[in-house]
Amino acid sequence: LNPAVTQENLDKTVCVGGWSKKQRPSVSWTAPRERESIKQYGYKDTDPSHYEYDHRVPISLSGAPRDTLNLWPQRLTGEYNALIKDRLEYKVYRDLCAGKTTLKEAQNIFLGEWTEAYDDISETFGSAEEAIDPDDIE
Repeated sequence: LNPAVTQENLDKTVCVGGWSKKQRPSVSWTAPRERESIKQYGYKDTDPSHYEYDHRVPISLSGAPRDTLNLWPQRLTGEYNALIKDRLEYKVYRDLCAGKTTLKEAQNIFLGEWTEAYDDISETFGSAEEAIDPDDIE
């Protein structure tokens, strides 16, 4: 987790538009690590374009941007793919910044089995247009 983010400074960090994007590591940093990670996971499909090198705890919820233990190659297809997780991330991010959940509660969703949380709250999602990546918020 990113120790610079606390419950007390959400309005100066993650809840500021564009903050997460500024924390994101460059492609030159992530690309070689993604390729290595795909091998380490033992995936037969080794094409990086079929994955999102994803933060287990999203940067927008104070996930550590450059901690390789917080990064993993997540498939872009399948039942619980990266795009599905992005929807959950944004819902939790909105709830966090609206004061509906705490930082600790938000983080725990992703430190646990996020697919269960997705199943529990997916019916509360808004339209597909609302399901954007919080890292793209300016």
